Amino acid sequence: MKKFIILFVILVFPTAFYIFLSYGVERYRRTPVFGPRQAIEITGTDGKKKTDTSYFKIPAFEAKRCEGGNFSLSAYQGRMYVTAFLHPDSSKNGYNMGPLLTEYKIKKGEYRRISFLFFWPSDSSSAAPAPDLAAQLKISKDSALIICLPKQQYDSLRSATYFISDPARQKEPFTQKMYDLVLVDKEGKIRGYYNGRYPGKVKELKEDIRHILQHDEAEETTRQTKIEQKQK
Repeated sequence: MKKFIILFVILVFPTAFYIFLSYGVERYRRTPVFGPRQAIEITGTDGKKKTDTSYFKIPAFEAKRCEGGNFSLSAYQGRMYVTAFLHPDSSKNGYNMGPLLTEYKIKKGEYRRISFLFFWPSDSSSAAPAPDLAAQLKISKDSALIICLPKQQYDSLRSATYFISDPARQKEPFTQKMYDLVLVDKEGKIRGYYNGRYPGKVKELKEDIRHILQHDEAEETTRQTKIEQKQK
């Protein structure tokens, strides 16, 4: 009997413990940052010089909102958002965006701190009227903006800004498809690309949003704690 117990502990317990750690405890991962980067010199809080990494950020631009009025990305800073370049053939957008729309409607509360920014080629010969995705998502037009762009600006933003070439990440599954969703954080850094046609990829997008928000909250808590400690 003692031999059986010893063998059980040696052979079975480690496996059971591994399964518990793998499935019983939530695991966290750090989402990547896409785009060119460079080393810069900064001054730390202690006044000393040190090396840090500067990441590519979406540059400010201005455009027209499809429902009227102007849009400026500089006024949109400080907001995490998901963006997509809508297909000029509007009949294809339901297929490309379907999983995101369905996921959002079912789990709207998990996206409450996220905005959506959609680009529409306003002067494309095949473009129909811009879809009202704010109505489909059942949120305000300030949380789901449709930006009308001349085809030249649409192509430039897509290929040279949101899908900018990143030599450091050549091995990424970087598809640059019309239906790719792009996640941009509060600082304007690109944090992920997701094939909008697949529910699994939309779920991955939601998980990355949650991880980034948790990381931001942890950093803010640490910053506030340091301030309070200095004030004592």
